[in-house]
Amino acid sequence: MWSPVKQEVNPVKGEILPAALNVSIDLTVIRRCNIFNPIAGWSSLVARWAHNPKVGGSNPPPATKILTRDLTVPGFFYRDFRSAILVSFLSLLLMNCSDELASKLDRFCIPVDVEQVAVITSGSWNANTGVCTLFERAGEHWKRTGVAKRVVLGRNGLGWGLGLHAGVGDGPLKVEGDGRSPAGAFELGTAFGYSPSPPDGMLMPYRSAGKNDFFVDDPRAPDYNRWVNLTGDENPDEHWSSFERMRRPDGLYELGIVVLHNSDPVVNGRGSAIFIHLWRSPGAATAGCTALSKKSMLYLLKWLDPDRKPLLIQLPEEEVDHFSLCTPGSSLH
Repeated sequence: MWSPVKQEVNPVKGEILPAALNVSIDLTVIRRCNIFNPIAGWSSLVARWAHNPKVGGSNPPPATKILTRDLTVPGFFYRDFRSAILVSFLSLLLMNCSDELASKLDRFCIPVDVEQVAVITSGSWNANTGVCTLFERAGEHWKRTGVAKRVVLGRNGLGWGLGLHAGVGDGPLKVEGDGRSPAGAFELGTAFGYSPSPPDGMLMPYRSAGKNDFFVDDPRAPDYNRWVNLTGDENPDEHWSSFERMRRPDGLYELGIVVLHNSDPVVNGRGSAIFIHLWRSPGAATAGCTALSKKSMLYLLKWLDPDRKPLLIQLPEEEVDHFSLCTPGSSLH
């Protein structure tokens, strides 16, 4: 979340800025933890400490908006005593916030044989950015591991998907073509990528994606929401009206993992081809998947262990306090 860098590119002018502290932070987390809520004009406080007037003007965005961005702060050095104190203070508060989320996992009724959970939260149903925090079971409770990672979601936010959760609350339902990532709890399927072999240290099953590999998102097709491999001379357009090429020219699927949304049973029209994959850029939303940086993707893939039955839980903040997955003490099969 906090990392000193030697130089940074100004995202507006393309300039190289002086050595600075690159702050990658989701202000949604700050809002959730009520870090600045007791302070009048907290957005001004953020602006004084972390806003670069050379990037996007001198006025901070309204505090009521959900913001996720890299804040590059020229002259914000660890040798500056005040800066070091602020960095330590905010890091501690955000760490405590993740620990608060860990305590809420105890109330999610997660099956006892699940030992890894990746939790992605967004600021609202319509927010298309979020934060991914990884948790591991520690006895009867959960503990955070690593630091929170930024993610991008569907261009229209989240919608209730079909997974392991016991029911749905308020909020939209995920349907085909709605531009929403699925909300709820989901098992993870096979990892995939362009390389013939998986990254070193990865334990999840892996499938190399070739030019004849397709994920079907045609709701009328018998293969809906299935990965299909065609022979070399078969034309996918003759089989389906809509499909995802798993070997994309833009590299978004260079690394990824299948999210088992709407998988057993498959319900036509409730959404298909849901993955966690590489993002196009930190601010580029997806068509309905969850995406993150290559560095974060590699970390996630190497952390996941199929023997620990990892789950993805993806929710807007407003649903975190009421979410329930299953009956306490149950197991996944």
